[in-house]
Amino acid sequence: MRLGDSSHLEGYRDLIERYGAQLSFAEAVKVKEVEKYLEANYDSIFFVTSYASHSSSDLIKKKQGNALVDYMKSAGIGEMKRALESEVFPYTF
Repeated sequence: MRLGDSSHLEGYRDLIERYGAQLSFAEAVKVKEVEKYLEANYDSIFFVTSYASHSSSDLIKKKQGNALVDYMKSAGIGEMKRALESEVFPYTF
């Protein structure tokens, strides 16, 4: 799951699909949308801290379950790739 900036959505999706994974996305500033998406189970949650609200962050802490949470400072595609390769894949594959 990606909680971030919708202007990068297609780039996030393309990157994730190259690795054979699926992407669920919620606007990180829309707390109700984040809450709805967090009802499902995820392997990983990417949370862009520079784009999100404290309320969304609190929801993640409550509802992350067993998901690995990567708190990212930047919404860029390069940062997403770095997080996948260094923070997520070593623990999920």
